[in-house]
Amino acid sequence: MLSHDDLTSGGVTSLLDSSLIHEIAARAVRVGMPLPARRRWVRDGLRVLLTLTNLRGVPYAVEPQTQADSARTLNYADHRLFELLWSDSPSGGEAVPLRATGGPEWDSLAETAVATGAFPIALASKALSRFAREYNSRKSASAVDPLDATSDVSLKPIWDLADDAEFRTLNVDGGVTNNSPLEAARLELAKLPPANPDVQDANHADRAVISIAPLSTSVPGKLPKFPDAGITAIAGKIIAALVNQSRIQGEALNLTSDPRVATRWVISPTADGQTEPLASGLLGGFSGFFSKLFREHDYQLGRRNCQRFLTSYFGLPWTNPIVKQYGLSAEAQARLDAQYGFPAEYPSKDAQPVRFCPLIPVLPELRSEITVVRKPMDRKELADVLAMGFDRAKRVSKALLKESGYGTFSILAFTTSWPLIRAKIEGPLLDYVADELAKEDFVNQAKSNDMAQLIEEIRQLRGEITSVKKDLS
Repeated sequence: MLSHDDLTSGGVTSLLDSSLIHEIAARAVRVGMPLPARRRWVRDGLRVLLTLTNLRGVPYAVEPQTQADSARTLNYADHRLFELLWSDSPSGGEAVPLRATGGPEWDSLAETAVATGAFPIALASKALSRFAREYNSRKSASAVDPLDATSDVSLKPIWDLADDAEFRTLNVDGGVTNNSPLEAARLELAKLPPANPDVQDANHADRAVISIAPLSTSVPGKLPKFPDAGITAIAGKIIAALVNQSRIQGEALNLTSDPRVATRWVISPTADGQTEPLASGLLGGFSGFFSKLFREHDYQLGRRNCQRFLTSYFGLPWTNPIVKQYGLSAEAQARLDAQYGFPAEYPSKDAQPVRFCPLIPVLPELRSEITVVRKPMDRKELADVLAMGFDRAKRVSKALLKESGYGTFSILAFTTSWPLIRAKIEGPLLDYVADELAKEDFVNQAKSNDMAQLIEEIRQLRGEITSVKKDLS
């Protein structure tokens, strides 16, 4: 993502080259070998909802008959709903049908997946071609009871677009407008039959929201430090507050943290004896870009934590209707409980221990705990990544100067001064990044002071001087 393929096809769209993300999405989200039949445990009509921040906006009005701006607004908090179908009976409405046998709609899903994760400025925004029916048929929770998904009401934009009219949008990460994806998932579940409006008790719950690593906020100790009131410090704290608050609003932390509530579950990354388990969670969540080792570590950690979640937490009492529907004999229940069951995190009302039946059993051959090994990168590798980053920054800066209309003299002045700018900040930046990663044992801090290191630094300096000479010529 530090290459410059994107700079050859037009203007600057992001600090990082997002071309690879589009390639991965195109490969991953496609139907290569369709299944002959639906899996029994997958619902026909499975819904996939992706949140977006629509920078074009959708026009709505409190009083549609009024032309005054005071009665109208643009809504930027957006989403896109897909519906996976094995049958030929789409539910209609705003959902985009995804045929299990494939089709062009899967390309739309891939493009929307890229858009939902397009972190503003760092990654390129994504244009999506949509149909007006996705908005004309959209419903919103009723103001009478916003938590009752069955009371949805139509909410049509103030435009004259027919359902089949194309409507292009430019999108970035849905978290920018904090459109509560977890709450959106809860409302979708509440609409499914049979009606069971958010019954939280484990003995009767039949649907739940599982959030995966929803929180990632650095909290030093139990009491945050009182912030500096300076203008630059306040600007930084405001950005941090917006980012962190977008991760928890609508999450209902009190419900998620209560072990007696069976409708909210969370899989949080944990690593034994470590402060920060995620290698990709450092440096504001961008450390995963520095090394493939970090991404591989987090993938294995995710597998291990999911394994532990399924074998020790995600279950319901044997008295729940979902479990009772199988009509197990007392002998069969005892045998399965001995092999797969586990104790709940709370006692019963009479203080007796409660046993849970796992909702997704992990078979014996898969129960050996997955090992997660930290493989730190070397400081030299980190320096190489930063060098690529500086090269990317130089190319982006020059492209922005050209786009802004600056002449040849200004660009040459920047090119000439760039080695000095880089020399000024590269060392301190390397030390800062290395120190932050080393705190969690993700980088080896050993520095090489031998002649080979000195020769390498001289070679890099010569390369910079040669680059300046080429630009001046």
